[in-house]
Amino acid sequence: MPDQRSHASGIPHADAGNPPSGRSRGGRGARRATRRVRASLGCSAIRTAILTVSTTVSRRNAEDRSGPVLAGLAEAAGCEIVAMEVVPDDFGLIEDRLHHYVDDDCDLVFTTGGTGMTPDDITPEATQAVIHREAPGLAEAMRAEAARQVATGILSRGVSGIAEATLIVNFPGSPRAVEQLFPVIAPVLAHAVATLRGDSAHGHRHGP
Repeated sequence: MPDQRSHASGIPHADAGNPPSGRSRGGRGARRATRRVRASLGCSAIRTAILTVSTTVSRRNAEDRSGPVLAGLAEAAGCEIVAMEVVPDDFGLIEDRLHHYVDDDCDLVFTTGGTGMTPDDITPEATQAVIHREAPGLAEAMRAEAARQVATGILSRGVSGIAEATLIVNFPGSPRAVEQLFPVIAPVLAHAVATLRGDSAHGHRHGP
């Protein structure tokens, strides 16, 4: 069951126990690709946490629209959603929740929101404080697709990287952007998880 606990100013997501299915172009192909990779690498459930970063949503002044979309797409790609949560644009809270999900052995953590250029957009900086190694190809591919969709997409500052054996990826806070960008990385997620677990020849979680 997804983690529905509330921490500090963060709030659990009302739909945490039942994330909606994602519906976007490329979603069906992403599901097929992910299933092929999971079958070939023998992956078990991909434990995934969704963290929405928005002060407005955390104060319940607006509805979280991007978090459920992201959860639905991840679930359709073969992920098991174990937690959904909303936190404000607060560096310490974002960092704390990311550390929590890493310590909880999540394979993937997807954040949405806080990747723009306003002073409050600090999700990338909080993520960089948690990760040990960058995985820039994911963020670069997403930024390239965002720029292809709209000129201002190149201004997104989202990052992607690895903390212990957890892959963290920042998504923009727009549901439409999430729908457009998730299919870019979906086909490689299972392989990335298997590599971090040490289930493939490309990497090992423990030992040589």
